[in-house]
Amino acid sequence: MPEFGDIELSYKVDGVSQEGDFPNKNSEYKSESVTCNDGVTAEWDNASWGLINIKSKDNRRIKCTINFVKDTSLATKAQIGDYVTMEPISTNFEIPSSLTGYVTEKQTINPSELTTWRIINIKEDETIEMISENISTDEVFFQGSTGYKNIVGTLNLIVKQYENNKYTINSRSIGYNGQTAFINDLLSRIKENKPWDSAIATTDNSRELEGGGDILYQTDIDLVNKAVGTLEATKVGVSANSQYWLASRYYENFYFGGNAILNGGVTHAGRLYTASYEDVTGDYYKWTASVRPIVVLKSNIQTSGGTGAKESPWTLS
Repeated sequence: MPEFGDIELSYKVDGVSQEGDFPNKNSEYKSESVTCNDGVTAEWDNASWGLINIKSKDNRRIKCTINFVKDTSLATKAQIGDYVTMEPISTNFEIPSSLTGYVTEKQTINPSELTTWRIINIKEDETIEMISENISTDEVFFQGSTGYKNIVGTLNLIVKQYENNKYTINSRSIGYNGQTAFINDLLSRIKENKPWDSAIATTDNSRELEGGGDILYQTDIDLVNKAVGTLEATKVGVSANSQYWLASRYYENFYFGGNAILNGGVTHAGRLYTASYEDVTGDYYKWTASVRPIVVLKSNIQTSGGTGAKESPWTLS
């Protein structure tokens, strides 16, 4: 067995003593505990793969046993772009018309249909961000100034239904990066600040709070492009790509709307209403698109199987 300074090391796996070569840092093990003789205490650091915080009291002929367990942490084993299976708990959610501005018919979604996810970010705290492989079968209409002022907050409310509290701690609609969720005094802001006086289109984030749109979606777009290779996505069981919402607004040539992804790129397709100087009109505009959730897994989530490949996604335990 190896030595660590003056300390002789032995090891166990799941509490069973082992006689083979001492595991190396690239093994599938992590330390669960350290036991030393003669009252000596120490800890095992998995990162440096060695003993730390040794309190030996000047003892000699110290022997320490490291008890290893198999490392099944998803953050340790997975890579960006890997596939993960997770089923949301909710099977039905009715979207409030008071938020969308669309009152023609009731709108519902079935979050539990999206069960395949792609890892887009593994953070230092071992929380993991995943985006759904597919987009929602049911599309969501937004309409008029009500839809425009509420679109970001409503999309985040909708994708929250895709969480599973056994595994997740948070969620967001793709594109969300701190935008104003609900612009409650939208019409007065527009009349007071007249974003059309200084720009004919949304090119930055300087007018976001005033209803002038944003380009804050770029952070998520970069994450998804790097991890997945494309922004295109399909509904479950459908081969053709479909349009889906970004949690982001735009202003262009007197028109206000929601940004979306179409054919792998950002589009100003979601025109919701028009404003012309002191007059605010055109509340009859509406647009529909699917939603695409991003969920955040808790730190220290364990995997019960899989390899992360499309044919063998990671399963969670």
